[in-house]
Amino acid sequence: MRFAVSPEELASLAAAMRRSADEMDTMRHHQGPIHGKAADGGHPVFRAAVDDFAARWMWGIEVLQGDVDVLADLLAKVAEAYARLESEIAQTWPTAGAGVRR
Repeated sequence: MRFAVSPEELASLAAAMRRSADEMDTMRHHQGPIHGKAADGGHPVFRAAVDDFAARWMWGIEVLQGDVDVLADLLAKVAEAYARLESEIAQTWPTAGAGVRR
């Protein structure tokens, strides 16, 4: 079995996850449009329902953001470790199969 890892792709995925976490953080801290739409609905019960939903939704987003932050950090560390390991291997064995006897 062969296992191939691209440190560049891992780093790119970590960066994408970091951007997602940042977007979630922005959404949590700028809820004005959501509350504005609720207020535009006109009815106090509707407004209260949307405000309650938004508060619960933002709590869920906050929980997800925390998980995505952790995953992004760990994935970035994995990418660095793979890149470092590949560099060390390349320095130790500059040509594939060098010193292997059959």
